[in-house]
Amino acid sequence: MEELVKAAERAAAPNEGKEKPAAVVLLLDPDAPGRVARGEISRELLRRIPPKDNPSFALYHAFIPPAKCRAAKDVGGKSAGDTGVEHASPGTVLAALRSARRHRGGETEKRESSPPSSPDPPPAAPLFSMGELERARLATSFDAGSQQTMQKKTKKGNEAGGEEEATLTTTTTTASPPPSTQKTSDRRKRFCDALGLGPCTGAQLLKALNEWGLTRGDWEVGMRAAEAGEAGEEGGGVFLSE
Repeated sequence: MEELVKAAERAAAPNEGKEKPAAVVLLLDPDAPGRVARGEISRELLRRIPPKDNPSFALYHAFIPPAKCRAAKDVGGKSAGDTGVEHASPGTVLAALRSARRHRGGETEKRESSPPSSPDPPPAAPLFSMGELERARLATSFDAGSQQTMQKKTKKGNEAGGEEEATLTTTTTTASPPPSTQKTSDRRKRFCDALGLGPCTGAQLLKALNEWGLTRGDWEVGMRAAEAGEAGEEGGGVFLSE
């Protein structure tokens, strides 16, 4: 990841002879490690290359559904059926790159951290909401994070004999998910597979939708897969929505 970030920093550096803005397109495997890596790389890139201070830099996300990048046979340590972008056809990769979505989270985070007197415009409202995911049966109140976190500041002695504050955090969760959770989880998996997002909880899906530039057209693609009960059927995929 460090090499990628450094390359992006060099590309985003001011250069009078530069004809086009610098851009990084993230295309990762549509699985849990790929989703986690996408989030980590995005955060580090936007931390090191703040969009506000680097207007010539842009971060994009490209996705390939698992059904379009499965290994057809055992090869190179991969078993038949394993997913990875290396198994996608050139045409599939090109289609995903051409339809890459521009990251939305970095600009919003930067503006939210600005002082009240900042001339920056207020952050745009998120395109998707948890309520919408719940109504679409892609998340439940339990899945969305029905957790109560309490923090209590306590005093404890330090090695120098003085006192310092320590924060004790406890989290409580519902004893067991409601009966509808499994069905919701299945619908969400089909939705995420169709878009190539990787497995998500309700909260992770909401974050992905709002930060990774997905559109209402992408939502419709995912919802068709969730409703049909078959993700990744021919013609599915985030890169086919407009």
